[in-house]
Amino acid sequence: MKGYQQALRFAFRMAISCVLALGIGIYADDHLHTSPLFLIGLLVYAMIGNLYLLVKECGKDE
Repeated sequence: MKGYQQALRFAFRMAISCVLALGIGIYADDHLHTSPLFLIGLLVYAMIGNLYLLVKECGKDE
Protein backbone atom coordinates (compact mmCIF):
# COMPACT_ATOMS: atom_id res chain seq x y z
CA MET A 1 0.00 0.00 0.00
CA LYS A 2 2.87 2.37 0.70
CA GLY A 3 4.12 2.20 -2.91
CA TYR A 4 0.65 3.05 -4.18
CA GLN A 5 0.48 6.08 -1.90
CA GLN A 6 3.90 7.27 -3.03
CA ALA A 7 2.95 6.93 -6.69
CA LEU A 8 -0.31 8.79 -6.14
CA ARG A 9 1.45 11.55 -4.21
CA PHE A 10 4.05 11.89 -6.97
CA ALA A 11 1.37 12.04 -9.68
CA PHE A 12 -0.60 14.76 -7.89
CA ARG A 13 2.55 16.73 -7.09
CA MET A 14 3.64 16.54 -10.74
CA ALA A 15 0.21 17.52 -12.05
CA ILE A 16 -0.22 20.47 -9.68
CA SER A 17 3.28 21.84 -10.21
CA CYS A 18 3.02 21.51 -14.01
CA VAL A 19 -0.35 23.28 -14.08
CA LEU A 20 1.05 26.07 -11.90
CA ALA A 21 4.16 26.33 -14.08
CA LEU A 22 2.00 26.51 -17.21
CA GLY A 23 -0.22 29.19 -15.73
CA ILE A 24 2.62 31.33 -14.46
CA GLY A 25 4.60 30.81 -17.69
CA ILE A 26 1.69 31.85 -19.90
CA TYR A 27 1.00 34.89 -17.71
CA ALA A 28 4.67 35.96 -17.67
CA ASP A 29 5.09 35.44 -21.42
CA ASP A 30 1.93 37.39 -22.11
CA HIS A 31 3.01 40.40 -20.07
CA LEU A 32 6.68 40.38 -21.03
CA HIS A 33 6.04 39.57 -24.72
CA THR A 34 8.44 36.65 -24.73
CA SER A 35 7.08 33.85 -26.84
CA PRO A 36 7.36 30.52 -24.98
CA LEU A 37 10.46 31.36 -22.96
CA PHE A 38 9.03 31.38 -19.43
CA LEU A 39 6.48 28.70 -20.26
CA ILE A 40 9.10 26.18 -21.32
CA GLY A 41 11.58 27.21 -18.65
CA LEU A 42 9.15 26.90 -15.77
CA LEU A 43 7.73 23.63 -17.08
CA VAL A 44 11.20 22.08 -17.35
CA TYR A 45 12.05 23.40 -13.88
CA ALA A 46 8.89 21.83 -12.42
CA MET A 47 9.56 18.46 -14.04
CA ILE A 48 13.21 18.31 -13.02
CA GLY A 49 12.34 19.38 -9.48
CA ASN A 50 9.68 16.69 -9.19
CA LEU A 51 11.98 14.00 -10.56
CA TYR A 52 14.64 15.06 -8.07
CA LEU A 53 12.14 14.78 -5.22
CA LEU A 54 11.05 11.36 -6.48
CA VAL A 55 14.62 10.05 -6.55
CA LYS A 56 15.30 11.53 -3.12
CA GLU A 57 12.13 9.98 -1.70
CA CYS A 58 12.79 6.55 -3.21
CA GLY A 59 16.37 6.53 -1.94
CA LYS A 60 15.11 7.17 1.58
CA ASP A 61 13.11 3.91 1.64
CA GLU A 62 16.03 1.60 0.88
